[in-house]
Amino acid sequence: RRQRQMCIRDRVMLDPLDERRRLFLLKNCLTEEFTAEQACFVWQEADGEALLHDLTHNNAFITTGDAGVYRCHHMLRMLLRRKFALLDEALQQSVCRRLGQWYSRAGEELLAAEFFCRGGDWDGVLTAAARDCGKSICGEHRQMLLSWCQSCPEEALRRHPDALCVLMRKLYSFRQIPELLRLQKLLLESLQAGSSLSEAEKSNYLGECDLVMSFLRYNDIAAMSELHRSALSLIHISEPTRRSYIS
Repeated sequence: RRQRQMCIRDRVMLDPLDERRRLFLLKNCLTEEFTAEQACFVWQEADGEALLHDLTHNNAFITTGDAGVYRCHHMLRMLLRRKFALLDEALQQSVCRRLGQWYSRAGEELLAAEFFCRGGDWDGVLTAAARDCGKSICGEHRQMLLSWCQSCPEEALRRHPDALCVLMRKLYSFRQIPELLRLQKLLLESLQAGSSLSEAEKSNYLGECDLVMSFLRYNDIAAMSELHRSALSLIHISEPTRRSYIS
């Protein structure tokens, strides 16, 4: 019965559309809503606005509000997402990376990171995490953050000391100490001789590392104070790299 219902939905909602319009909808089905600008950004071809206008004016399952926000009916959206999952993996990842770029430009870094992750763009995930400074990562994101850390290739992590500092701090908040210590090791490795970072930048990151590590010494006030003094001597507030922890 369920299979029959799905076939009926296909005939009603998708069969009247040509292949190009179906693909346009498939590329824009991953979000609950979208603007024309967003849809065209994801589509990346010149006829995006024309396709959207045609689909909106000839499809009762797509609506638009006064603010120019488009929404697909729940049944259509779920149908499109099932079909999106059947697309070539490279195409799926390309769409997710494009959405990551869109949300990053809009300043929605957590959403950007989620789509970059789905698109296999770990540099994008880490850049978004560093820009967010951990402000959007709450307890509900604990497992997601841990998954990022454990799934991300170590060479990518070493390329993003800003992100490492942010992730270390959030891992402490989530009591993921072994993973925090692993990232600390990667951070220190990224600051080894041969790094393209300036001495001032290295000093800043070392200071941030000391500050995060001081949290682990909360039962030893003397040791914590020593790390605080070390961090204070290393961190140069005026440096432009101060966006990962001190903001």
